[in-house]
Amino acid sequence: MGWETIIGLSSMLIALCALAFSILQGKYAQKHNRISITPHLTTFVHSDVQNNKYSADLINGGIGPALIQSYEILVDNKLVEGHRDEKVLNTIKLLFPNYNYCVYKTWLEFGYAMAEKERLKLIEIIFKGANMPTPEEVAEAIDRVIIKIKYKSLYGDSFELMTDGMSTVKNQKSRMIKVG
Repeated sequence: MGWETIIGLSSMLIALCALAFSILQGKYAQKHNRISITPHLTTFVHSDVQNNKYSADLINGGIGPALIQSYEILVDNKLVEGHRDEKVLNTIKLLFPNYNYCVYKTWLEFGYAMAEKERLKLIEIIFKGANMPTPEEVAEAIDRVIIKIKYKSLYGDSFELMTDGMSTVKNQKSRMIKVG
């Protein structure tokens, strides 16, 4: 074997190593980019008992936008019916049928892009009149509610937020299972 052959093979080996390293580095960069724009939705409940005001916020604590796919409200494990924000009003009617209140609400539509660090007030309820629920009644009512929000990252990764009451119990990446 001559020097020219050895030099040629060495050059080819170095080029193949450089190609393999570049491919591996590209995969790591893609994984890093995917992780670096991952949204993370969570909820936070506020109680102002003295002013009879209660509210729930939705927060994107992740580093990328959350593209909303679906938004559902369940009371006692039953889907609340209605069109868009009617569902919020129907939920309040189910939970507090014997009280007077003022409600401020936000409804999340399909495709809404919730920005990183964005905070939305999903609902604020202020009880009015002489007949007021106790803080315990409000807490029991909140515990009857489940919110399910399905959302995606800009890369198309699917996630689901699910609450028990208003505490986040599930916020994870959905796994796609191929059948057949």
